[in-house]
Amino acid sequence: MDISHKRDITTEDIMHFFKRGDFNNNFTLGVTEFCPYDGSKKRIDAFYFNRWNREAIGYEVKISRQDFLHDKKWEGYLEYCTKFYFAAPKGVIKPEELPESIGLIEFEVVEKYRFNKEEIPEDEKTYEIKWDFTRKCRKLHNISDENYVRLLEGLVIKLIYNKNLL
Repeated sequence: MDISHKRDITTEDIMHFFKRGDFNNNFTLGVTEFCPYDGSKKRIDAFYFNRWNREAIGYEVKISRQDFLHDKKWEGYLEYCTKFYFAAPKGVIKPEELPESIGLIEFEVVEKYRFNKEEIPEDEKTYEIKWDFTRKCRKLHNISDENYVRLLEGLVIKLIYNKNLL
């Protein structure tokens, strides 16, 4: 994603990444702000389903260090995920702070690559948001039949209201 000036990464920037058509890794369906239908108020920032093998990948966005350190809700999402990633600006989360099976995707604003290496005035530089799998996640577990049904019920509700589909 190209941007006109160097700035901090926002939640919208990261969510744009999830909405890109080439990101979903051939998963059947992706949604944002997903709630399993279990009576709780769990809300996963982005969630991808693969109906062929019952894989479900959850993504939690953290924009600031404080947000990461004070939020423990994400641990409740794991029972609904076969894999789980955090997505954050570079340096917000240290990989060693995460359990080994949890992945980390980092984002940063960098000057857009130019073939011409001439010096360019600051006001003429262009930037882009780059991302990298700092750490790939590992499979957590298989989702129980009961939780899989809760995921499907939550998905049906999303589809009925046609909100936040990726």
